[in-house]
Amino acid sequence: MARGCATLAGSAAGRPVVNVTDTALADIASMRCLHNLHLISCPQVTDAGLAYIAKIAGLRRLYVGSPNITDKGVSYLKNCVTLERLYLRDGKISNAALKYVKALPNLVQLSLDGTSVTEEGLLGLGDMTQLRLLQVRDLRLGHGEANQIKNVLPNCFIRYGSRKGGSPPLIGPPGVTAPNEH
Repeated sequence: MARGCATLAGSAAGRPVVNVTDTALADIASMRCLHNLHLISCPQVTDAGLAYIAKIAGLRRLYVGSPNITDKGVSYLKNCVTLERLYLRDGKISNAALKYVKALPNLVQLSLDGTSVTEEGLLGLGDMTQLRLLQVRDLRLGHGEANQIKNVLPNCFIRYGSRKGGSPPLIGPPGVTAPNEH
């Protein structure tokens, strides 16, 4: 992280710390040196909030957990070319949003836990050769489906299964250490 750049967090250990709203995100959109934004368990964040977030120049890591994020909100992120890690959890996100995700050239980690994305949509990510970790927990994907996705993303680790009850399965390239998730 560049010297003096900020990380803003709206949650800790899955519990809200601040009542983060779209209005609050409008206020921080002009920050010049914000690299990390953590908004896990922030249900008041909507697509409008993602539109504000998309204006943050130099954002590298974005973590959003809100049931009020949809494909439209993800579309605002397509020009966030500095994003390296994108976690979109528990939103109403479908396969349609993946075309915007594919437009992110520096994305190395992607989490779509608890969304409506399917195996069919994930198989379309094959040209994201820079991707090193794909988390797709709680998507009703079994080992066979995860292996199919692994075939189109041979350099990527795939974490699938359930977020509840222990460590979910992880498959990846042999002889390579899985990337740090945070």
